[in-house]
Amino acid sequence: MGLSIFKGIAARTAILLAAIALVAALAACSGDDDDAPADAAAQATTEATAEAQAAPEARAQAQAQAEVERDEPLRVVATTSFVADWVENVGGDHVDVFSLVPVGADPHSFQPGAQDVARVADADLVLSVGLSLEEAWLLDLLENAAPDSDVIVALGELIDPIEFVDSHAGEMELLEGIDHVVHEVEDGEIDAAAGLAEIAALLDAAEEAAHHDDHDEHDQHDEHDEDEEHDEDEEHDEHADEHDHHIEEELREVIAAVDAGTMDAEEAIEEIHHLTVAAIHELEDADDAPAGELELLEDIDHVVHEVEDGEIDAATGLAEIAALLDAAEEAESDEGHDHDDEEHEDDEEEGHDHDDEEHDEHDEHEAHDDEHDHHGDEELREMLREIIAAVEAGTMDADEAIEEIHHLTVSAMHDMDEEGEDAHAGHAHGLHDPHFWFDPIRVQIAISEIADRLSALDPARSDVYRANADAYNAQLDELHAWTEEQVGTIPMERRLLVTSHDSLGYFAARYGFEVVGTVIPSFATDVEPSAEDLVHLTEEIAKYNVPAVFGETTVSERLAAAVAAESGAALVQLYSGSLGIEGSGGETYIGMVRSNVERITAALR
Repeated sequence: MGLSIFKGIAARTAILLAAIALVAALAACSGDDDDAPADAAAQATTEATAEAQAAPEARAQAQAQAEVERDEPLRVVATTSFVADWVENVGGDHVDVFSLVPVGADPHSFQPGAQDVARVADADLVLSVGLSLEEAWLLDLLENAAPDSDVIVALGELIDPIEFVDSHAGEMELLEGIDHVVHEVEDGEIDAAAGLAEIAALLDAAEEAAHHDDHDEHDQHDEHDEDEEHDEDEEHDEHADEHDHHIEEELREVIAAVDAGTMDAEEAIEEIHHLTVAAIHELEDADDAPAGELELLEDIDHVVHEVEDGEIDAATGLAEIAALLDAAEEAESDEGHDHDDEEHEDDEEEGHDHDDEEHDEHDEHEAHDDEHDHHGDEELREMLREIIAAVEAGTMDADEAIEEIHHLTVSAMHDMDEEGEDAHAGHAHGLHDPHFWFDPIRVQIAISEIADRLSALDPARSDVYRANADAYNAQLDELHAWTEEQVGTIPMERRLLVTSHDSLGYFAARYGFEVVGTVIPSFATDVEPSAEDLVHLTEEIAKYNVPAVFGETTVSERLAAAVAAESGAALVQLYSGSLGIEGSGGETYIGMVRSNVERITAALR
């Protein structure tokens, strides 16, 4: 028991001593806390003063570090030789430029090597044309090199590129319309005779639209000559008037047939229905459809529906339609030619600055694509008309004709689907024409972008890069003016281009040429033309009396030479996807353009 008591006393003594130590520690802490606010405030003031004093120095030091001139030039990789030339003109000695595609090689089909991967990986900046010019090889290269995406710039995406428009779109729409009529006959909704009448109306509407497009295409020749431009505008207006009057004349002929007793009123209403539906369909798809004409046809179609719904009889409906036609004719007569005069005055006031010159580039390029496939479209339409004519001549039954038309349209649509896939593959997946470097005005946009990119990488020399870009863009202005002068020596009727592949769309749009056709029907060079394509191109060269076929230094001239020989045209070589070799005159971008213009003008004068 004595031992137990002793242990208890010892434990209590230890606890007491620990408590005394704790109290002493707390007292000491309390004393420190009394001085803490003053010490903390003093420390905060000192730190804030130090930071305030150091901030300007830090900013100045960072700015000075950023503005220190680089000891080594910027490493720039360009996909093509002409882009590399642009960079050299902007960057001068402060850039080390390498072109992935060597001089004379085709950027469409180039295949990079292991050293190219290393160069891209080490580059400060990678500049491509973009718009799928470089195809898949560039994407594979960038994936293997794995550079920062911020250093990669596709210049073509910045210059308002020309869109590729599927030239088969209108023809496919016609065939789908005809196929719809065929199904109406097969489903018993209309008889075969009525179906053939609707198909004939669709063909007429398509033919009228084709004539309208052809006329618009030829108007583009005169866009740079003021007097001839006014003449073409007047002819265009006359043609538009003929287009407007065509459907009105057909409608009046139907009404006249009723008046003459050769057609009953109900049959006339049905015929008018087919005519107006086809015409409305055509006008709704047209970019420049006259608003009054569409309104007239919609009013007539409303009357037709009133007859069909039993609200009025057929004779009354015809009287209302005749009144609508009379009112439209009277309103058109009252308008006179004031509108035309106002348009001509507006055109004169617009001038000839760069924006005006590219006013209708997209439409012009679409017209060029349409012309390429026009021949095959005409053949199909002619076959369909022959079937209808056979029924009218009594050599074919209407039901048999519908069946034959069904086979033709289904086959044609299938072929167009396949051709469309090939065309889209060859035309940058249906996006844009990449060949913008044939337009010096668009190149100026790329030059300014290059200056901006170099300035961001090397701020100390920003003024140098921008001054160099301004000086080079001034040279491009001179190049543009000189090209206009040279083109001006070519007669308008001879400003026709046939090229190895579809590469001169920008040049044609800028300087008022028509691309009659291309040996390779694509923006790319790896698309093989069919025998029909080559025959058609030869026929077009003869039809338009084209003096020359323009081959390219980066594309095999085998097919171009064959077309030239067959048609009797001269074969002239141009620089396209690459600069020329040293001493060729085309070893710089400006030299390349000048050489091309000299050769084009010499061949077409």
